[in-house]
Amino acid sequence: MKSGMLVSMVCAVALVNNACADEKGQDNLDDQASLARIVKTERDDGRLFAALDKLHDQAMLADIAKNGRGWQTRQGAIRKLDADKHKALLEAIVDNVKEDTSVRFEAFGKLNPDMEYSIVVGDLDAPQPQPVTFAASPKPTEEDIFKRKMRDALPYSKDGVTERGRFRTLGQLTKMCDSVAVGKVASVKSEKISPEENVTFVLDVDTVLFGDIPLSGKISITGYWIYDNIKRMDQQAHPAIRYKWNLRECPKPGDRALVFLTSEPGLGYDYGNNERSFHYRKGESAKRGSYHIARLDSGIRYLDAQDNTTNYLNAVSGYLRELRGEKRDAESYYALLRDLVQSPIQSIREDARSDLMYFIESAPSFDPKRILSDGHIDAAIKYWVEHTVIPNRENQKEK
Repeated sequence: MKSGMLVSMVCAVALVNNACADEKGQDNLDDQASLARIVKTERDDGRLFAALDKLHDQAMLADIAKNGRGWQTRQGAIRKLDADKHKALLEAIVDNVKEDTSVRFEAFGKLNPDMEYSIVVGDLDAPQPQPVTFAASPKPTEEDIFKRKMRDALPYSKDGVTERGRFRTLGQLTKMCDSVAVGKVASVKSEKISPEENVTFVLDVDTVLFGDIPLSGKISITGYWIYDNIKRMDQQAHPAIRYKWNLRECPKPGDRALVFLTSEPGLGYDYGNNERSFHYRKGESAKRGSYHIARLDSGIRYLDAQDNTTNYLNAVSGYLRELRGEKRDAESYYALLRDLVQSPIQSIREDARSDLMYFIESAPSFDPKRILSDGHIDAAIKYWVEHTVIPNRENQKEK
């Protein structure tokens, strides 16, 4: 058993060091001709695509795109072609009705990189195979453009960010935290504590808003900072960069901070019980005597100015009153949110807009039509209520 594992490890190392080289050194990943030969003949997918990844000779890629073995290999070659230099080849692939549809579609996309397109297929029940044609999507109407603008204006609406942003709002943090405190950061240490935590800092607590925390004492808090390197995110055009104003950098000694804490590390999502719901209540948590920043790096707000401090403390006090009290009152919670959506602090304002949407969706006693005439609510949420929430409510009544 151990001998077999050793052989496998040696083979793996050889594959990494020598790539696709054979014993005679005829094939290697430094020679374009050898790479092309591997792509055409290799039957091991790992070796084949490793070679294709390093192949950049345009003439060889064109030959593989035209005559390569297997549609995946040809697709891969087409992706790397210079569309201007090989326009005639790409057009010939698109026009050949006998071609594999996937290969034709790849060639069409290469020729039309900025076009939104769809595949239109003939009658599948016809006795003879029907030609496959590619049709550009119709030009968006003014109504289509307006709908997109309304959708993009909703809180945390960017693709790839929606859940991350909306599960980390003040309202969601309030519902799932075990304690909330305010204090000054005394010290910070970067260390690998666990897969879920990489920073420890000491907070000198001066205010406890919720939970069992020793007042006027120092507590050690752990967390995980994902977005500490903002510059790297800019370079990678990460979707979350749209909300850079809402990213929480790693704390520094001297920072005054408002923290949402949990007794256990991690994200702590409670999908099964629908934590988005207005009526959601967190169950009892194990008391471990340790403090963790809620949702990795999201449960912290820096109180760096007097107006900033006042607005955050008022907002969080309101959320705690409405969501961690003995009873939930829809009217009272709505009154809080309609004020917070006009907060001068962008993070508070956007969090409240998202929390308002969750509230409207999950509070059946609340009439969503009231939103349409509320001067505190913005046009994007009104549009969403009018065209999504109200029709859904009406459909549910009919069932």
